[in-house]
Amino acid sequence: MAKKARPRRKKVESVFSKNFQKVLDERGLTLKQAAELSGVSISTCADWVSGSNPNNLTAVGDFCRKLSIDFEWLVLGRSSNKPISEIPINELFDEQDVGLSGLFKISAVRLTKKEQQ
Repeated sequence: MAKKARPRRKKVESVFSKNFQKVLDERGLTLKQAAELSGVSISTCADWVSGSNPNNLTAVGDFCRKLSIDFEWLVLGRSSNKPISEIPINELFDEQDVGLSGLFKISAVRLTKKEQQ
């Protein structure tokens, strides 16, 4: 018995797929690299390029964070215009429980941006 071929998914132009493809092209990323950055399968990234809207917005958020891309622009096509200083720190970084115990001395140093030469 011959195996039936799966019908090809019709390419749909969505804001997300258009912007996602634009990021891949501009950054020179392959689907495999995009999948690794977002923590999803290569086939999921291929679906995103083909027009599927993402089900896993956390993965899209990870992709945006790792590449410093505006999440709102990628998904909706509009910029949030929110300065990075106004974004809550818990939206920029993941917490990790490193399992440390004991006493610690913590200090803070204010950093300034280096001037370009």
